[in-house]
Amino acid sequence: RPQWKIRMKLTLAAFAISLAMQPTFGVAASLELERFIPGSPLLNPIKLAAPTGDTENVYLLDRTSGTVTAHNIATGVAAPAPFLTLPADFQPGTYYNAFSITFAPDYAQSGKVYVSYVDVRDNLQVSVATRSTTSPDQIDPLSFRSIINVKHDPVGPGTHYGADLDFGPDGYLYITT
Repeated sequence: RPQWKIRMKLTLAAFAISLAMQPTFGVAASLELERFIPGSPLLNPIKLAAPTGDTENVYLLDRTSGTVTAHNIATGVAAPAPFLTLPADFQPGTYYNAFSITFAPDYAQSGKVYVSYVDVRDNLQVSVATRSTTSPDQIDPLSFRSIINVKHDPVGPGTHYGADLDFGPDGYLYITT
């Protein structure tokens, strides 16, 4: 059974990577996600992540709504409430939106999650947020704190922010821009 869970995580990870390589995300991506996770509320998934040691859930970031939804690996069922919703300086539905989520290597202890998105000023924002003390299956919406703000001067369609986040084996947070 644990081997099945690992295979499922790898399949979902491969799917998320293939989505990230697509030039546009929309109905086709949503329909593709539906095959992997029936009933998913996400319309434009862009990044899949899971904290170290969590063998029950995967977390999918929707790029236009700015929400992250937890999905049970065994059942594929989405949690009833979002795990995370980006803060007020995120503008849902715009062309440049949410890009990435990653969990701190010590998430079980620290409860820290890192996200990247474009804020209302068209700048790349990298923020850290913490797990809620009252709802441990969600991120505290008041805990978001900007750690990096990259001024971005979009020239027009085709401009790329980069903005993937991941921790390396050295424990450092790596950010593409």
